[in-house]
Amino acid sequence: MDQEKLKYFTKLVLKERERILRGLSNVQEDLEETSEETLIEEIDKAFSSEGRELLSSFIDRHTEGLEAVNQALERIKEGTYGICVRCGKEISEERLEAIPTASLCLSCQQELERQSRASQALISSPLRQWTDEEEVLEPTADEVEEEI
Repeated sequence: MDQEKLKYFTKLVLKERERILRGLSNVQEDLEETSEETLIEEIDKAFSSEGRELLSSFIDRHTEGLEAVNQALERIKEGTYGICVRCGKEISEERLEAIPTASLCLSCQQELERQSRASQALISSPLRQWTDEEEVLEPTADEVEEEI
């Protein structure tokens, strides 16, 4: 990647960092501007199960975003920005334009998502017992009549 493009993408990464920090700052300002009574109500909501999940999700999303920004800045510094960390191929400029912190090319990202979905399907599917066909016993005629 030439220096001109690298400067451009560095600016995009830094804008992403500013956006994330602004989001966190807005939450902090909201908390500071909230009256003590309202703050107590908000804390009560935050400690509810749903509130904790929302707050946790918000913090996780922003933490992950900042980590991605830091990693992108490190790759810029090392001269590896725009190179897929998985396969070593160039990440398209269109992808970097859309996601300046991208560390994977589209092909590797799609493969990673497929693997993730397959893993989730295995985790969420009920455990199935494996049996030999010979071990499967058919009900006897007497057992069938008892059920009727």
